[in-house]
Amino acid sequence: MWRRYTQDRLEALRAGYAPALSAVDQGLRLDVLAVRSGEHPETHERAIRIDFALWGAPRRIERESGPSERPAARVSVPIAFRQLAFRFVDAAGKTYGEMSGSGEPYLLLKDPERFSGELQPGVALGTWWVDPFPREAARVEVSVGLQVQGMTSAALSPAFRWELPVAEEWKLHPGEAFRAETREAPPEPEPARR
Repeated sequence: MWRRYTQDRLEALRAGYAPALSAVDQGLRLDVLAVRSGEHPETHERAIRIDFALWGAPRRIERESGPSERPAARVSVPIAFRQLAFRFVDAAGKTYGEMSGSGEPYLLLKDPERFSGELQPGVALGTWWVDPFPREAARVEVSVGLQVQGMTSAALSPAFRWELPVAEEWKLHPGEAFRAETREAPPEPEPARR
């Protein structure tokens, strides 16, 4: 499975690297490669597939001693996706709703270079599957939060943000209900009086 996943991403990169969205923070770059509607592989329901590449992820080589004379080396990539959040804005510019989760991708390949020598170390490839967006959404603000343990003991917490129009194919079909927990928004503050 991972070999095929890597090959699919590599073919897309060879076709011409043109990410749909890109953001940089704290020495890492997160590129959204594609956003498209599809069938979730587990639930078989309509969902939105978001493919991404994270560049600059640190690598650690951990040596494990064993019965052989040569210690085994294992590469670890100390990154964790902490949040993936969407804020929907309607045509009038008002917040319609939000969707957020842990951010852990459905698929995450932290070391694709072991399946292809054409990929450099320091790239992680992944895919999120999310529920379709509400029909009322005209724009969406997307934010991704990570935690990265660098070579030193200090952890980094890069955050990536984009705002973009919502494509028709990402929305629920007419008549479908947006499955969400309803929460009342805090009241808007009144302007100061003088």
